[in-house]
Amino acid sequence: NYNLLTSNDDIKDETDTTAGSMGLRTIRTAKFDQNYNYTFRTSDYSDDNRSTNDEYFNGSIGYRPTKRLTTSWNMRYSLNEASSATSRETESKTMDISMGSTYVITSELSTTESINYKEQKSTSGDPLTGKKERTTIDTSAALNYAKKLSWAAFSAGSSLGWHEETVEPEAGGEGVSYGFNTGLSGIDMTYFMLSTSYNYSGVDSYVENVDRKEQTFRSDANSSYIKYLPFTVSYVYHALDSYLD
Repeated sequence: NYNLLTSNDDIKDETDTTAGSMGLRTIRTAKFDQNYNYTFRTSDYSDDNRSTNDEYFNGSIGYRPTKRLTTSWNMRYSLNEASSATSRETESKTMDISMGSTYVITSELSTTESINYKEQKSTSGDPLTGKKERTTIDTSAALNYAKKLSWAAFSAGSSLGWHEETVEPEAGGEGVSYGFNTGLSGIDMTYFMLSTSYNYSGVDSYVENVDRKEQTFRSDANSSYIKYLPFTVSYVYHALDSYLD
């Protein structure tokens, strides 16, 4: 609890805040682990009769029934509310739920299946588009390849899925989603270690228009050649072409 009272002659301003956090984590075993955290904060301001309320929740569960199969569940939730006597009440909610599984086929090949659900609501509208509600559902199946080379670690993957988006007011649609990624890491350049990666993803619409194309290139150079002066140099290029203006 935090209370602040300031006064100037007959004018008094008081801020009263209550906050708390509680977490639960079980000891990780070979097959199961879980972790949850909840945080809240409420504040009242006497100068303009304003009050705010913020809540956050994070939860995750991991289950590994066999050495080859790993499953996971994750949930994130946030709520932000504000009200006062001089302005209208505002509210913003975000809920993100994801479930996935990974199956190791060989030492180099694996598959990943995932389902993602995200819901966003805001009385003031999205800062970028002004839309007040957005719900997206993504399903995806991916094939991953990883191999240790004599001079680097190589990885690559491709995915195919379905993307569904509902936006209020007047937007959204459905379409096929796809992606590709590749990377090299641990490249020894004598004075530094180099890693680089490239990701490309997109959605082609079948219902209405939710087209998007996105690509990211990243390169990192890490050096500990000088014992007391380690450093990292990074370069990132990101491009997004979306149906949203």
